[in-house]
Amino acid sequence: MLPSKDVIRIRYFGTRCSFQPDVDGSCLSEAIISGHGRVVHRLCIPACYLHCRPSTVDAWLRSPRLKNLQVLEFYYMCPCFVGKTITLPHEFSSSAPSPSTSTLLFSSSLHTVTFALCQIPDKYAQSFKLPLLKRLSFLEVDIADVSLQSIINHGCPALEWLLLVCNNLYHCIRINSAKVELICILCENGELVVEDAPSLKRLIHDIQSRQLQITVFSAPKLECLGNFYEGFPESKIAFGSTVIEALSVVSLSMAVQSVKTLLIHMSLNLNKVVALMRCFPSLENLFIEGERLKSPGTR
Repeated sequence: MLPSKDVIRIRYFGTRCSFQPDVDGSCLSEAIISGHGRVVHRLCIPACYLHCRPSTVDAWLRSPRLKNLQVLEFYYMCPCFVGKTITLPHEFSSSAPSPSTSTLLFSSSLHTVTFALCQIPDKYAQSFKLPLLKRLSFLEVDIADVSLQSIINHGCPALEWLLLVCNNLYHCIRINSAKVELICILCENGELVVEDAPSLKRLIHDIQSRQLQITVFSAPKLECLGNFYEGFPESKIAFGSTVIEALSVVSLSMAVQSVKTLLIHMSLNLNKVVALMRCFPSLENLFIEGERLKSPGTR
């Protein structure tokens, strides 16, 4: 199982914050940062401020007190006054704001970044170089697949932890990362192709990813796999020519020896369980959430 600190909890991003808007709806006071007695290492900002307070956000990021910033999070939060004054970016992607280029000023210190409810232009992605970044999250971010792959595979050479919550568009994401150890993804429609991930240990797929197809070509250290649901016939995971569709083993040309932990959601069927165990012969932990056990031949 995943350690609790790595479990996907989307609400976490909606409640975790360092600053709160003033009750009268005015922008956050500059005095909060300027009055801070020490260097700021972590800054958490409501994602909607990229839309309604872009100049203020840019000014914060250029503050001398943030020169050694290590954690930057644009998180889910829309204060009451925001909904009355702007169109929320997740409602119309064309109106989604872009993060300030000032974000890239912290290449020598940032190790954790979260983007939410915004768009990443191709030009921004091309200049995205954060060599020390270890944790990266994109939550309903409008970004071209090529740009996303450029950031993951080239812009963050030290990346170890990746969280993707995709929008409703079709996506095809290809992973070629030497150090990434954990990938968590929620994508209702698209493909995730792990071409070369020599350090990948955990691949977690949200059960709401109804039509996501996952293909793994090279992930020799992959130990934990889940969470898959049999109720979505369009979902598929393939290890080379070994194919599993809706938790049914369609093709078993070669067993996957590295996987030791499997998380699935299904109405228990012994035939399916046995087939999965043949596919993952080194399995040590099988976590099943289901209704009731079905014996072979029963409906």
